[in-house]
Amino acid sequence: MEHRRGATVVTGRRQAALAEASDPGPEAGVAQVLRVVRRLEGAACAGCGLPLCGHDAVVSLVLGLEQAPRCTRCVAGTLDQTPELLRGDLLRRIAGRKCHGAAWDWAQGRAPRGGEARCACGAIPGAGARD
Repeated sequence: MEHRRGATVVTGRRQAALAEASDPGPEAGVAQVLRVVRRLEGAACAGCGLPLCGHDAVVSLVLGLEQAPRCTRCVAGTLDQTPELLRGDLLRRIAGRKCHGAAWDWAQGRAPRGGEARCACGAIPGAGARD
């Protein structure tokens, strides 16, 4: 360690050790994302007012819309896309992020089963982020 004008500067191995100790790891990131998605699920869409499903919550999180979450249909309409095209683009992005992929898989587990072929948002139950 060296001192400069009253500030402590950490160098070398100590810096690496501090960085490793302060890194909560990927599991903490998954837990944080799931907390946000659970909070957003059921909230009213800021666009149409309908309740968000888990998929919509993940879409809102990935697009940074946590403060004014929107359903997939409203986001797609704003971007002049179909919900299917938007979902496909986002699934490719989600698949590359462990925390977002885990959140999508959680939403898939909550989607309707049985006679219903799709979730209310249009997502196909069983199609994971890594498919």
